[in-house]
Amino acid sequence: MSSWAEAKWVVDQLQGKLGMQPNGMRSFTAFSVNGTTIGLRFLEPKDSKDTAGNIICAVGGVMIRMSTDSYPTKPTEGSLVLDNKELGKYENTTFEVSGLTKGTTYYFSAFPYSTAGVYNLSAEGNRASAYPADGEVANVSISIDDASGFSGVTVKCVNETDSSATQSVTLTSTTKSTSFTVPIGDSYHIEYGSAEYYSQTVTSTSTKTSVAGTTSDYSCSYHYWTATINVTCPTDGSTLTCENGSTKYTADSTASGQYAFKVHRPGDWMIKIVNGSKTATRTTTVSTDGQSVSVSISYFAATIKVTYPSGSTATLTGGSENQTSDTSGSYTFTVGAAGTYNISCTNGTDTASGSVTINADGDAKTLELSYLKIVAWATGTDEEISKMVAAADAGKIQLSDYWAVGQERKVHLSAMAATGVGESHIAQDVTLVLMNAGGKTLSNGKTCSFVVGQKNGLANGTNGEYGYMNSSNTNAGGWDGCARRTWCNSVYYNAIPSTLRGIFKKFRNVTASAGNVASTKESEDYFALPSEKEIFGSTTYANAEAEANNKQFSYYATAANRIKKCGDSGSAYGWWERSPHGSDAAGFCGVGNDGTADWGSASGAALLAPFGCI
Repeated sequence: MSSWAEAKWVVDQLQGKLGMQPNGMRSFTAFSVNGTTIGLRFLEPKDSKDTAGNIICAVGGVMIRMSTDSYPTKPTEGSLVLDNKELGKYENTTFEVSGLTKGTTYYFSAFPYSTAGVYNLSAEGNRASAYPADGEVANVSISIDDASGFSGVTVKCVNETDSSATQSVTLTSTTKSTSFTVPIGDSYHIEYGSAEYYSQTVTSTSTKTSVAGTTSDYSCSYHYWTATINVTCPTDGSTLTCENGSTKYTADSTASGQYAFKVHRPGDWMIKIVNGSKTATRTTTVSTDGQSVSVSISYFAATIKVTYPSGSTATLTGGSENQTSDTSGSYTFTVGAAGTYNISCTNGTDTASGSVTINADGDAKTLELSYLKIVAWATGTDEEISKMVAAADAGKIQLSDYWAVGQERKVHLSAMAATGVGESHIAQDVTLVLMNAGGKTLSNGKTCSFVVGQKNGLANGTNGEYGYMNSSNTNAGGWDGCARRTWCNSVYYNAIPSTLRGIFKKFRNVTASAGNVASTKESEDYFALPSEKEIFGSTTYANAEAEANNKQFSYYATAANRIKKCGDSGSAYGWWERSPHGSDAAGFCGVGNDGTADWGSASGAALLAPFGCI
């Protein structure tokens, strides 16, 4: 049945009706939706206007005709698809033409017409063709070199255009393939899931746009992670096992004394033999796919006799061993393999530890353990502190495990005579602060445990006891040659209590050899004054090149800690550093009473706050 617009066009042609035709379509596209449907999207022309903006041709609608032979050339040819008067309706909305034949090409012509019924018969911009077709078929498969541990993987067809259209299937060792159909024009990619202890050749494919009627094939190979543990063992009928967590393999036979375990995960594997009451274990580690390791295991017995404080419990660990003693104070452990064993004891508060190496079957070793009392830097006795430092020097403990920068300790200094310098000092209590963990090299080449320095300057009550660097205004010879260095390493050193003095070790100091120079001189000191960079982390008055290898003590990273008082209760006052002034031959660097960088003439008076190393 013809439409009114079609009939009117025929009548108008017979009457020779004339008028202005509208322009061609602004857009007109046809595309496959599925095997029986084609979608159309289009946008009609705009009204035509004269130069004054007056409408001279108003668009009334568009007639769309379809043919399987060729494009219709006029509104009476082909089949009527749509006579649309809702302008703009199908710009972003698809008009579907259904009931079509899959694979057949359909030709569509659009005839926009004016409100006066004049049609645009032009082909330009007014034609489109398409054929119905299904979306792209993606065939997906997997291959598995050893399916014994394969539980399955999830394979996804990820629709990047429409996430709700993403599809997924679980593939197994028995169901190794599947197919996905992707809507035409959608972008997609295939993702392969992971399988524990399997490596894969592909994890995902690159993005592809679905093409109607196309089939694409995708595949992924899964390789079972495998390492081999070759075991040499007794041929006496022992049971041989290999285990990691809940996974355990048992050898079929040990008659040959050789057995190869195939394992499928990295980690530590325990090899064990059992024959009646006899047991032996070994642990080996595999980390790489394809790795092959060899282990020899045999029955073995060696003893370690441990003495320890009565009432304590001793524990032995090493290899596959984990044994605990009684509380008698003496216990003999029996181990089943050569190696190094760690033994520790505790009474719940104190701990002690040591190690013993077993080299061969039948070894009999002994170990004695005693407690080192762990005390705080602030509250331990001088004897307790000294023992902890000695233990650290011997490599038995790390002081930084127990003490920290900023912790303080009161120490009584004996009176100091005016030896080598112009001032004397009364006997007094000072606060020694842990200023840095490590950071200075001892004379023996090792790194110190802590830098320890005075929190404040020497004083008589609240009155500062000031001193100079040199008796005259010169920094010639730098720190190494100045009077204050000699005083630090003799007078001040000897004022430290004899019960504590031994914890302080000689250490190396690098300082400019004089003012106005970048050259340095290394000195070895028991006590010294900090350099400018050790306080501020940078240089202001000192020579930057000479200070290059010095590093800030972490205590002084807090600006407030750079201010020192006359004793612990006096007023703030300036204090000396060991750095010569970088551009003056008469002065040394110091810190002002406000904690900022300063300097003064070498013979001037300032507070003294040496540091040492333990």
